[in-house]
Amino acid sequence: MEKLVRWLLKERVINHDGELNAERVAVFKDKYHENITERTLR
Repeated sequence: MEKLVRWLLKERVINHDGELNAERVAVFKDKYHENITERTLR
């Protein structure tokens, strides 16, 4: 859990007060989104 919080802080998705940055959430989603269904169906 601690690694996740650090990662979100590093990516500026959350600030040190724990508030979400909506613009950075969208960037984070675009950057790390993986379509698991497409990846696992063969």
